[in-house]
Amino acid sequence: GVFDGASGDQSGQIFDNFLADPASVLLWHTLFMAATILIVARGVARGLEVAVRYLMPILLIMLLGLVGYAAIYGDFARGFEFLFSFDFSKLSWGGTLTAMGHAFFTLSLGMGAIMAYGAYVPSESSISTTVVTIGVLDTVVALAAGLAIFPIVFAVAGLEPGEGPGLMFVTLPIAFGNLP
Repeated sequence: GVFDGASGDQSGQIFDNFLADPASVLLWHTLFMAATILIVARGVARGLEVAVRYLMPILLIMLLGLVGYAAIYGDFARGFEFLFSFDFSKLSWGGTLTAMGHAFFTLSLGMGAIMAYGAYVPSESSISTTVVTIGVLDTVVALAAGLAIFPIVFAVAGLEPGEGPGLMFVTLPIAFGNLP
């Protein structure tokens, strides 16, 4: 495809070109919204529950596969060090507030899903266990995403880890484009 053998700069340019084309953005957004409407229109039990039952494990398997790919083909040691080394001199209130904002946002999404499922949860289910499970799984998936993205960032020339959220849309196409 278009990302086959693409460099970091080429992948970034493809992403920038996509963002600069409102018709393409609108088309893909419309397709995503149509799929969302289809799932929601079927209700919680026949729509959302079925979609989550199949799509979330597929997403998790793909993420773990990307972590494996990053471990083999990326600079895993540098990515691991970048994620898990702690430098007190770089700790600031702004960074702390950003981290707290991320934590509250992602956990509120999880709680929103639990609220949607709340009417369908058996009365013997433990809410506290469910909340802890959501927090743990959110953290595990976030760490796995970091371990999938940053080793590729450090292995590909022209990419910097501080590029922000769009970095994922530049690194993952490189990973997929270079899959054997």
